[in-house]
Formats: sequence, C-alpha cells, structure tokens
Amino acid sequence: MSAEEVGGYIRLLCHQWSKNGLPDDSERLGRMAGVMGSPSLPYILSKFEKCEDGKLRNARLETIREERQRFIEKQAISGKKGAALRWKNDKPNGQPIATPLPTPIATPMAERSPENSSPSPTPTPSNTLNTPLTPQEGGEEVEALKLRIGSWFGRRESTIWSQKEIKALKSVLKLKTPPDDLNALEARYRSSNRYLRKDIITLLNNWNTEIDKSKQTQPINDHENSNDPSRFGPTDAIARRNWLMGEAQARQSAISAAESRAVDQWFIDNDVIPMQPDFPDLPAENPAS
Repeated sequence: MSAEEVGGYIRLLCHQWSKNGLPDDSERLGRMAGVMGSPSLPYILSKFEKCEDGKLRNARLETIREERQRFIEKQAISGKKGAALRWKNDKPNGQPIATPLPTPIATPMAERSPENSSPSPTPTPSNTLNTPLTPQEGGEEVEALKLRIGSWFGRRESTIWSQKEIKALKSVLKLKTPPDDLNALEARYRSSNRYLRKDIITLLNNWNTEIDKSKQTQPINDHENSNDPSRFGPTDAIARRNWLMGEAQARQSAISAAESRAVDQWFIDNDVIPMQPDFPDLPAENPAS
C-alpha cells in the first residue's frame, strides 16, 4: 500500500472502532479517509465489507473487538469471584490489613468550619516562603545603597528587591568601596553612556569592573553643570579615542593593528623583504624646463 492508502485505511479503521461501523457512502468515506477524489479510494474500500445492518466493517478489526470484549467479561467474572471469596458472609478472609487503634484519635480528622469563616484559608508564614527578602534586614547601610543604586535605574523606593539582588548587594557592601569610587560610578550611570549595564543585578555582579571603567572617565571641560553628553570621557588620548569610537569599533581597530604587526614581524623573523609595487618609470625632468 502507498502512504496515501495506508493513511486513509487507518483513518477508516479508527472511525469503525469508535462508531461501530462505516456508512455505505463512497463520497462521505472519501472525506473521512482524507482521499476524496483520489484513485486510492476504491482500493481502500475493498478492505471493508458490507454487513447485514448496512454498515461497512473490516472483518479483522471486528475480530479484535470481540476478543477484547471477551477478555473484559472474563476479568469482570474473575474479579467478582475473588471478592466473593474474600468477603464471604460479610467477613474478611484472613488477617486484617491494619491493626485497630486501642483508643480513638484525639483530634477529629475534620472539624466544622466556623460560620463566619472565609472560604479561603488565611495565609500563614509558611505560605510566604517565596516572598522576596526586604532590604531592611541588612540595616541602614543596605537601605541607603539600595536607594542610591535604584535611582540610577529609575526604580521606585517602594519596589521590593529580589533575593538575588539583596544577596549581591550585601556582597558589594563587603567590598568597602571608597566614596570617591562610588561617586565616579554614579556619575557614569547618570551620564548618557551607551555601554552601561541594563539591570541592577548585572551591575552588582560586575561591580569591580564597572568601578574600574568609571575611574577611567572624568569631566573633560570646566562646565560641570553642563548637560552635554560628551562632557565625560577618558583623559588619555588612546582611551578617549576608543571611548568615542565605541567598544566594538575600538576592538576591531585593535585586532587589525595586531594582525598588521604580526605580518611585519613575520617578514623580519624570516629575513624576507616585502615586494614593493611596480610603479611606472616617470619621464626624466627636462633640465631646461
């Protein structure tokens, strides 16, 4: 059978099993098999025979149905016989499954709820295990740094920090960051630098790296109150160039320079003189001109 014939044949078998037969209508059977208008339909229908009730059935599938039904009936009879033997005359046959308690349970298994009680139980402390930790548990130092860093990202003071953020914040406090470094970091994150961390947890996990970056930048003019985005930048000429170009372009420029130096070093190590381009001979200058 082709793939189309196998698919249509199985679909009709499924319909026969669930509906206890198929209608004697070739057009409808073609839709049910998914092969309407296909030359495969007559071959598929040849696997089904018309019965006395007018429905089409596959003989082998009906044999399987009868065997399954006999198995179910046999299991039901065996179950009833086993139950009858075990509970003959309403008494268990053998030892009890569990030893009865000498005294009844002191506390009832279920108690009547008060009439004014709410349909939903009041949450207990055990139900609040997933609630984020509050920064108050770390003291005033944690709270002050939390508010300061949160303001850099526009976070409200009432926003609850997650457990990961609180843990990272406490690790940062252990570093004892000098006030000048913290002020430089704040100046960096209040500027319009495009290469800032996007969220608080990433900043906290890369705290020392961000401190080093902020220490490389400082105001480059005397307009401290200016809103010019370019008033912060490295004072070193090369670092200033890289900062203005952007990290990606600066990295590519450094790679190109390193490759060029490697090629030059290879020529030197191998005592090879690079081939010079051939230039056309220029006409000699006329002394009289």
